Amino acid sequence: GVWVAVAVAVALCGVGEADAGLDAQALVALQEYLRIRTDQPAPDYAASTEFLQRYCASVPSLEVDVLELRHGKPIVVCSLLGWAPDAPTVMLNSHS
Repeated sequence: GVWVAVAVAVALCGVGEADAGLDAQALVALQEYLRIRTDQPAPDYAASTEFLQRYCASVPSLEVDVLELRHGKPIVVCSLLGWAPDAPTVMLNSHS
């Protein structure tokens, strides 16, 4: 789900490069996220949204917004600003 997009985005931006401690933390966080029911037909959007907000708040410079265009169906948007404003933008998307 969204966790994969967040993990890849953080890795692409060089946050915590090659640090075994951060790798272990990432694994623990992934295990925690996988315990949340995100499968259809009844995903736990509240729990997954809360997890992603908490996780994003723990990553320096990672901004998180939650949009709800349809009641009960949150969209979690995580943004990490780059250092080169002229560089191309990378967007990772996932859903459940």
